Amino acid sequence: IKTIEYSMVKKPVSYTHLDVYKRQN
Repeated sequence: IKTIEYSMVKKPVSYTHLDVYKRQN
């Protein structure tokens, strides 16, 4: 999870990935 958060800060596009992960969970 921390890696995703870091990625989000690194690239806004990662935010979409986080949404998908949350949806899948």
